[in-house]
Amino acid sequence: MNRKERSGGLVDAVNGCQRCGRCCRSLLLEADLLDAEREPLIAQRGSPLKGPDKDLVGYLLNEGSPHVQCVFLDGNRCVIYPTRPNMCVAFGPTDERCACRLPAAEGEDQG
Repeated sequence: MNRKERSGGLVDAVNGCQRCGRCCRSLLLEADLLDAEREPLIAQRGSPLKGPDKDLVGYLLNEGSPHVQCVFLDGNRCVIYPTRPNMCVAFGPTDERCACRLPAAEGEDQG
């Protein structure tokens, strides 16, 4: 992926992602069964999500209560980046929920 230096941090030149990791710390992260099939660590480390009929439908990837960082975040780096869930692949700085577009919370590392 083509990256360039900007503002002291790496920025993805294709989509403008600052790789700050804030999305991985602020969103409720769910992976479906296809994601877990592609990346077995999702089933090992995620919390099972059950549908109304009590069948397994996916995995919650946040540690602890909702809105705590993803179990696969190490610093600002995703340890399963090549096989990350589809919701993570689809998410980016053009999404209105992108934390890079919002001011950092007090005491938060800005990347």
